[in-house]
Amino acid sequence: MNRKDFVTKEIDQREHHFCYISDYIWDNPELGFKEEKASRILVQALKTEEFQVTEGVSNMKTAFVASYGDKRPIIGILGEYDALSNLGQDYGVTYQSNLSGKKAGHGCGHHLLGTGSFAAAVAVKEYIKKNNVAGTIKYYGCPAEEGGSGKAFMVRDGIFDDIDCAITWHPGTENGVISGSSLANIEIEYSFKGKSAHAASNPHVGRSALDALELMNVGANFLREHMIQEARIHYSIIDAGGVSPNVVQSFTKALYLVRAPKISQVEKLCRRVDKLAEGAAIMTENKVEKRFVKACMEVLPNDVLGKLLDEKMREIPIPIFSEAESGEFDRLKESFIDGNDLVDRGVAHLTEEERRKIVKLRKSGVSDYIVPYHFTEHSMAGSTDVGDVSQVCPTVQIRAATWIAGTPNHSWQIVCQGKGTIAHKYMLYAGKVMTAAAIELIENSDLLKRAKEEFLTRRNGTRFESVIPKEIMPTNN
Repeated sequence: MNRKDFVTKEIDQREHHFCYISDYIWDNPELGFKEEKASRILVQALKTEEFQVTEGVSNMKTAFVASYGDKRPIIGILGEYDALSNLGQDYGVTYQSNLSGKKAGHGCGHHLLGTGSFAAAVAVKEYIKKNNVAGTIKYYGCPAEEGGSGKAFMVRDGIFDDIDCAITWHPGTENGVISGSSLANIEIEYSFKGKSAHAASNPHVGRSALDALELMNVGANFLREHMIQEARIHYSIIDAGGVSPNVVQSFTKALYLVRAPKISQVEKLCRRVDKLAEGAAIMTENKVEKRFVKACMEVLPNDVLGKLLDEKMREIPIPIFSEAESGEFDRLKESFIDGNDLVDRGVAHLTEEERRKIVKLRKSGVSDYIVPYHFTEHSMAGSTDVGDVSQVCPTVQIRAATWIAGTPNHSWQIVCQGKGTIAHKYMLYAGKVMTAAAIELIENSDLLKRAKEEFLTRRNGTRFESVIPKEIMPTNN
């Protein structure tokens, strides 16, 4: 049996099991660092498949590493399973509906991501076992990609130090290798402490923490004009000091997320944001405290691995859908925002003909087209803690079209489609592609060697150092 047939057989014969796990995680959405049901079902399934599992790594209850094999090369597969808050939605209902009352929902498809990666790990395990080849496959259970950057803490603590490369994927609306970099970020919590007073009878006695916070936010808005174009500053007020307008608010708190293409640029911009907080505190005679929450690095792309995954995406047959399947969610399009096309999603390198074809597919339903691979170091608009993994070993990521064309990110429309046949079939397709790539890397030492050489070249002789202080523990605000 050739490799392609082996990969297809190993995953297809477990199709119902994989879909069951994915649907179970969708049915039980959990926020970052609280994914107890999701991590439990994956851990139990991995143990059943003869993996040795270490749980609770990096001081995260829902983080784990599952390993099969004891020889090199060691191939890592990354899995995620956290949901997003305030995205409860009923499956298959093409308008906003949450009859079950869920407080969270899988609006980024991580129930598919974690399960598709599990499928790949199991299939690679079977290849190693049945062919008696040297190699080890590791599944990394990574919590809290959304807002917690669980992988960044795992990287800081050396959890990925022994692997030769890492492979992962992400659900999306098109198929292709995710080429390019991402924005690094740092998240900081600022707390202002003033003095309360009656806002009418003796306001002169009070020192408003709310004034301090508002002045800081105004300063941040002005700062946006004076930073590099690719940088971003986001903030949310998580404690405005109370609901009584006739009281001078004595305590406020805000969460700031600062992004830029390089972590060094983020650190410089954070120092400027610190000065905004300090200045606002001085102006209002408040005290300000800063708490480092988390950070994640930019992705270090790898062209050798990118070409390999592109090759495997074209080698593994893309899913086929009936007319009923492909049209199941057509009514969702009525809720999409006009202009939500691919031009702003990392395909600016394509020819006009290629771009028109993709945009047409995004308007016509399920994508059955693989975006042409083109290596770039340009940063996409978002951030991912996959970036931290890519800083310590060659790493590659693909995207598979689990949602219909035009579906907006982090939306109830994604949650609505989470258990459909489109989602299931492309989840399994992604698992097959990652399996095929991992097997190739196990069998082809020269390919892995070239990926490592490229990685070292891009690191330019520098050693990775996490910007997360050792004393900072994982938390999700």
